[in-house]
Amino acid sequence: MSEWHKLRFGQRHINMCSMALSNRVLTLTGRMSVFRASVVTNPMFIDDVQHDNIDHWRLGRFRFLTGDDKSSWFSIMKMGLDTFYVPDAMVKTIEHPPHSSFIKSSRQLMYRWYGNNLRQNSRAVKLGPKNLGWFAYYVVNDQRISMWTSLIGLSVAIVAALKYSIMYSIIYFLWIMITRGLITLTLLASGHKIGPAYPIILYYNQILGAIMKIYVFFRLDRQSWTRQPTKLSADPASFQRLFNLWSSRTLTFASVSVFSAVIFALV
Repeated sequence: MSEWHKLRFGQRHINMCSMALSNRVLTLTGRMSVFRASVVTNPMFIDDVQHDNIDHWRLGRFRFLTGDDKSSWFSIMKMGLDTFYVPDAMVKTIEHPPHSSFIKSSRQLMYRWYGNNLRQNSRAVKLGPKNLGWFAYYVVNDQRISMWTSLIGLSVAIVAALKYSIMYSIIYFLWIMITRGLITLTLLASGHKIGPAYPIILYYNQILGAIMKIYVFFRLDRQSWTRQPTKLSADPASFQRLFNLWSSRTLTFASVSVFSAVIFALV
């Protein structure tokens, strides 16, 4: 778990440095953010953070219960203000895993993180390049695509191995080890130490992260917090809840079916 967090902070550092060149960063981490007094005293900013909600075409209106850093980011982007990153600031964080199992902890944290990101995504895209700038606008659009493209390599390797030869899976495994090793080495350029488990964790994040994003994408109304029991309350027998539940399952099944059909057709 410690190595997993170190890797994520290393990747975040590089990504933040890159995004900040366009005077935009994609998140304002709550524990590490500094705002101008004129911003946080703005009534619109206060209302955005305090009463943040989303109107979804299928899931209806629901409050943004977690991710106040996303709410503050969205408010600042609406104002068209610049955001910056201070790369040489030293910050030490103390993380408490929500579960003793690494698999369960990482999955639970991904569910929260990616849920916040994807709830933010649709409205961020609507802000357009005028508010976001072209680079940030490209990145938020890419977030919708990358959850599927991240699974193409593995899916093709499995289908090709079953249909033609196991050599395709072996070649794919070697390709993953080489490329993830090279990506790990890039973290050295940011001043972060690297560990032997990083290539494996990188691939783990790619595959499990993509699966979690697809799952959450169709269930944006389901929110959870890892330190407090924060959840939306709803009547278990209400029509809206049942509609959300079964429409989410139907769309997930349909999307995965289309993706699988494309993979089989390609192979």
